[in-house]
Amino acid sequence: MKPRLDPAATPIRLQFEPDPAEIRLRFWVGGVILGVAALAVVYGSGIVVFVASGFAFFALLNLLYALLQIRFRFEMTITGLEVSVARRSILGRKNWREPLRNYRGVVLRDAEVEQHSGSSKTRSWKRYFIVELQHADPARTVPLFVSESGLPPRDEHVAFASRFRLPALEEDLGTQIEAAGPRALTSPGPPPPRVRMQEVDGVVCLGLAPRRLWRVAAVLFWLLLPAVIGGFLYQIDPHFGLMAGVMTAIFALVMLGMSWIAERGASGKPQGLCLSREAIWIGAAGPPPRIFVPIELVREVRLARRNGRLSLNVTGGTSWLSFGGTREDREALEWMRAWLVYQLAGRRVQ
Repeated sequence: MKPRLDPAATPIRLQFEPDPAEIRLRFWVGGVILGVAALAVVYGSGIVVFVASGFAFFALLNLLYALLQIRFRFEMTITGLEVSVARRSILGRKNWREPLRNYRGVVLRDAEVEQHSGSSKTRSWKRYFIVELQHADPARTVPLFVSESGLPPRDEHVAFASRFRLPALEEDLGTQIEAAGPRALTSPGPPPPRVRMQEVDGVVCLGLAPRRLWRVAAVLFWLLLPAVIGGFLYQIDPHFGLMAGVMTAIFALVMLGMSWIAERGASGKPQGLCLSREAIWIGAAGPPPRIFVPIELVREVRLARRNGRLSLNVTGGTSWLSFGGTREDREALEWMRAWLVYQLAGRRVQ
């Protein structure tokens, strides 16, 4: 169920019922597969029975899902005073009403669903933006608008909040905050050790400094690799061992050089999340790249979880920036967010 309700409708109604054609298709597909699997189990043997049992199991799940869908119906009506929900399934009916004043607010959040390709083991993630009317009881939280792509539906978010006269909220790593845009005028103080902050020609770039232990370990690995490989092969054939050691040393130097270039950037300038007087972007210090967010259009600076990692998201206009890190980088990313909000608020006041 992915509603796209109109905040201007009076009253706001949502009716959902599974497509009967889809239910019939599930019954047909599940029944046919189950019948074929049953014949294979009766007349087959060995691996045939094993494979058929697997198909039969998934066919039964498909039939069970179709059975649950056959009498499912969801109806919701929102007026200026209350939310009314009527839910019906084969398990019975569940109707309830809740005064609108008991809701916390209208929340805009994002969710990611992992998807697997049918013919390979590759994984992908589909992002959804969800506007919902949130209650302290999760069972009484109701969806209002779901967007599957593009930028967050901020206009609908604000319109629903205005319609219900409730706060417009956003989720920041699970914590709800009011969606009023950058507004903090309190300096976050000096950056933590993990944050690398550099300024070139009026452009400030924030990055995550490599952890010293991992950096030392990586350098030692590449420096010791030629000796280990060369020494091992030297015991077999001295000439071949020396050649392998030299070739591995050249490869190790190339890898160390590429690591330094990636850290400094091809231009030799600092890289990261960069802020100038006019825009924010991810890249090197200098002129903004093709994708950037103008300062005056920034509408969101928040932390989010993406694919099990943390990211600092900046959105505005038609652009969306995402600066990633790990769970261990949370303190650094939180400081970067606070610093950006402070800088943006100061520029807007000016």
